[in-house]
Amino acid sequence: MPPSIEIAVLLLGVLALETHRSATALHIQHAFASPNQTNNFAVDPVSRKVYLATVNTVYQLNGTLSIEVEQRTGPVEDNLLCHAPQLPQAPCEHPKSLTDNHNKLLKLDRDQGVVLVCGSVYQGFCELRNIENISEIAVEFPHQGEKTVFPSMLNIAANHPNASTVGLIFKSQGGNTRLLVGATYTGAGTQFFPKEPQQGGPAL
Repeated sequence: MPPSIEIAVLLLGVLALETHRSATALHIQHAFASPNQTNNFAVDPVSRKVYLATVNTVYQLNGTLSIEVEQRTGPVEDNLLCHAPQLPQAPCEHPKSLTDNHNKLLKLDRDQGVVLVCGSVYQGFCELRNIENISEIAVEFPHQGEKTVFPSMLNIAANHPNASTVGLIFKSQGGNTRLLVGATYTGAGTQFFPKEPQQGGPAL
């Protein structure tokens, strides 16, 4: 079993551990082994659902780690210099090839009922998916009929498999939900991904 799969089994198995008063050992009750390399996972403390992001796939598991939803995110036709096809003002003329999508950011926002999923393709493209069913897009972007789309609202994560991305969802003083992201500048991007981005966070 590859190390990445072993780690996935261990991490998710820990979620289902039960301590018996009469024993000193911990017993794994349930486990899930991902066939792909594991990138991130998150747990909803209310529903006890587990969201597991791997290369090219995001899983939604129930409390016993059984698959509820399996959503493919790759591979896709991409180039390091290309933006997402959702950006009408940024067409890509560079040659594309089939590219694996490594998950870079997986965050839950239960208050708004969304899961933030960001991958390495399309300049670190992000989506807001339904927390109850990740196969559903929670927010269509751009909105129907909208002509102007700002890439910074879509492209957040690092666009390289080995580049780091971290994020935090929090409430501002005004009660608005904000996303704070730190992403490695890979040197392979466009004018829409500045080398020294300003501090702050977009609203979710």
